[in-house]
Amino acid sequence: MNLLIALETKTIKNENEIIRWPSETDTIKYGNRPDIYHDMKCERSISSSAGWVFAELAKKIGKEKYRKYLSLRNYGNLDLSQKDDDFWNFGEFKISPINQVVF
Repeated sequence: MNLLIALETKTIKNENEIIRWPSETDTIKYGNRPDIYHDMKCERSISSSAGWVFAELAKKIGKEKYRKYLSLRNYGNLDLSQKDDDFWNFGEFKISPINQVVF
């Protein structure tokens, strides 16, 4: 859903778009995984679970746009109150198993 929203908002053009690593990502937060801390294609970010990519996209998209698209799809509980941009992995935003199956 995250990358679909990025496509819909024209934050990215396609799955081959490269997201630049900001060099300040909390490597403790996402684990000691040197294989994910570099510029990365969106397509690769899914298979490698590179959480920092989705946080970077969230910064560009903004929570209000996320709320709009999540609401349109009735996806998750819409609680985007997490202070930082990684509300997908941390905070109160929750996606139910039913949301996942329907999606």
